[in-house]
Amino acid sequence: MKPVVKRQRDTASQPRTDRPRATVQRQGSGAGAGHPGNKASLPSKPCMACGRPMTWRRRWARDWHEVKYCSDACRRAGVRHD
Repeated sequence: MKPVVKRQRDTASQPRTDRPRATVQRQGSGAGAGHPGNKASLPSKPCMACGRPMTWRRRWARDWHEVKYCSDACRRAGVRHD
């Protein structure tokens, strides 16, 4: 059995091709979507307690339509009646 010899490659000149690149799915499409890392194209809505705009997060992807509060503190405070 022959010993395995690993070759060293010049990492500065060649990109790594042994692993697939991580991809991010776009939330929007069209002229305002931009590249996948563009945070300006994410949907947002106001917090029910403080009124600040909250932007879509990957953690909220499954239940974005049910998200009402921007933080645990706002959730504990509840809906503000002005």
